[in-house]
Amino acid sequence: MLIAALVMGGVYVFILLDVLHRTLVSIFGSMIALFFYFVIHNGETESIKVVMLHQEWSTLGLLFGMMIIIGELSHTGVFGECLKFTESFYT
Repeated sequence: MLIAALVMGGVYVFILLDVLHRTLVSIFGSMIALFFYFVIHNGETESIKVVMLHQEWSTLGLLFGMMIIIGELSHTGVFGECLKFTESFYT
C-alpha cells in the first residue's frame, strides 16, 4: 500500500511540475507499479483471464462516456462561455 501511494504521489508531482508529458508520466508510473508487483510476488503474475475478471467495466464505461461528452462539448464553445460566466464573479 505504501509503494502504491509513493508511486501515485510521484506521478502527481511529475504531472504538476510538467517535466514530461502527462501520458508518459502515467505510463512510467504504471510500469513502476507493475515492476513492484512483480518483485513483491516473486515473479509470479496472474493470468490475463484473472486480470480481466477484476476490471471494473462500469467505471471504464463511465470514464469513456465522459471523455466523449467533454470532447463533443469542447467543439461547441460551452467551456469558453463557462469561463466568461465565472470571470464575471471576480471582476
